[in-house]
Amino acid sequence: MAPRIRKTKTASSAASSATSTESAKTTAPAAAAASTTASTPLVLLDMPPPNANIPAPPSGFVAGDTADYRSVLPRDAELRALPIAVKDMTKFTDYTQILGQTAPPYAEMMQALTVANAWSSMRTESAAWDAFCGSQEGISWTTLRGQMERLQPSFDLATGGTSNVTTLYPGLATLLDAKKVIARKGASTRKMNKEAEAKGETPVHGRVGKARQRKAEKAAYAATNAPAAAGAAVTGTTPTQSAGGAAAGSAGAGTAAAAPVASAPQAAAATNGAAVTNGTGH
Repeated sequence: MAPRIRKTKTASSAASSATSTESAKTTAPAAAAASTTASTPLVLLDMPPPNANIPAPPSGFVAGDTADYRSVLPRDAELRALPIAVKDMTKFTDYTQILGQTAPPYAEMMQALTVANAWSSMRTESAAWDAFCGSQEGISWTTLRGQMERLQPSFDLATGGTSNVTTLYPGLATLLDAKKVIARKGASTRKMNKEAEAKGETPVHGRVGKARQRKAEKAAYAATNAPAAAGAAVTGTTPTQSAGGAAAGSAGAGTAAAAPVASAPQAAAATNGAAVTNGTGH
């Protein structure tokens, strides 16, 4: 019969200590990795520079269409020459003596050149910055779209449960649902336009429909005013026609007045006959 081995508290404690040591060795790297991940921020893309100084327009400014200034805005050749012209003006000390009093005053010309150069330079730099911002916006939204697509199924699943995420996080819910709302609106617009076409009506729903409607209204307005314009043109030519008729009448009168001239040969023939009768022909 094999001898029985009795476990003492000392042996049990040693075994437990060894197991705990091995478990600690196993979990230590995982805990360290988790701690490192939690302490290191995840940076996918660069943030805009915090020191970017973008001033706000003055209060009361109403943005208009820059096409209104299309005829006076500088060309590329002028933009390249403008800084050089400003430097030339700073050296043009005998401006008034050479150009005389008929030229704009030196101070006004210098200020106009300097201010135009400053605003054109700012516009060029702002356009370059805007182009860079546009590219970074596209890259960041490309990344965000991928994350949103991954989040959407989980968020929709949570929405149907008891977590009430739609009410608790309305901004996130609106962002994820925005494309669906736009798609539903587009489908509704297409449906209404098809129904209008089936009835023989002009499809005027949606952005394209509104543009089509404005074009049709302009065409109808032009067609309505065309007869009036044509009538005004006809009325304007009536005196000319009357003058032409008067001229024709005058020509007819001249012809009638000239008719007796045709009888002159007859008178000459009668004179000749008389001469023969008198015997002058002999």
